[in-house]
Amino acid sequence: MKNSLICADDFMITKGVSLAILDLLKHNKINSTSVMVVFTKNNYYGNILKRKLKKKQTIGLHLVLTYYKPLYKFKNIKTFSTILKLIINLITKKITEFEIEQEIKMQIFEFKKIFGHLPKYIDGHHHVHQLPIISKIFVKAIRDIYKKDKPFVRNTGLDFKIIFFNNQKIIKSCLMSLIGKLFKAKLKKNMIPTNSYFFGIYDFKNIDKFEKNIKLYFKFKNKNSIIMVHPGYVDKEIKKLDSLTEQRFYEYQYLKNLNFI
Repeated sequence: MKNSLICADDFMITKGVSLAILDLLKHNKINSTSVMVVFTKNNYYGNILKRKLKKKQTIGLHLVLTYYKPLYKFKNIKTFSTILKLIINLITKKITEFEIEQEIKMQIFEFKKIFGHLPKYIDGHHHVHQLPIISKIFVKAIRDIYKKDKPFVRNTGLDFKIIFFNNQKIIKSCLMSLIGKLFKAKLKKNMIPTNSYFFGIYDFKNIDKFEKNIKLYFKFKNKNSIIMVHPGYVDKEIKKLDSLTEQRFYEYQYLKNLNFI
């Protein structure tokens, strides 16, 4: 693993997002991406990524437990919904912990099927992997699968003084940081490596705030840091699948025109 990662989330969600991320990796504008293996129809782009990836670049699993169709056959649901619905379904036993565990494991092994090895890095769509109700299941799955060389796992913990200095999405950032700090402690207890600093929570409709996050990340670049970014070409497919659309192209353009690595 590199000391710090500029990680493009959502690889394989669509053709446009995948091609934009491939272009940024090719030109060394980012050094990492995490893959949504639930979109098996887009395995073609995963195979391209496998061939084109450079030695100093990292690919990981973008664990999906919201909105999209799971790989595992759940008894009572066909597709995931919101985080709130996921929590309610677990509390009411409409979804079982066993089913979530099987889904996590299936996504890990689907990644291995595409890339030939277990993911060395894992994060979660909507950071779902670090929610208290999910993280216990997640850590158990990691311990079951990885007998040694456990994966590097992203957490959203960040010092509150940095959040207030950044002055963006303060309430959301504080909540995500609190959840991230609790998750970070759990990871360390289970000897699972994780980041010290996390950046990437900002107003997705404002490219200037994206730029501010990038600059803040660079102050901590050599301190085991991660910044998540969401570059992509925008097309009808992504507009059907996700609420984050036009901002993806702005981020792609911004990253393409700067030299980060």
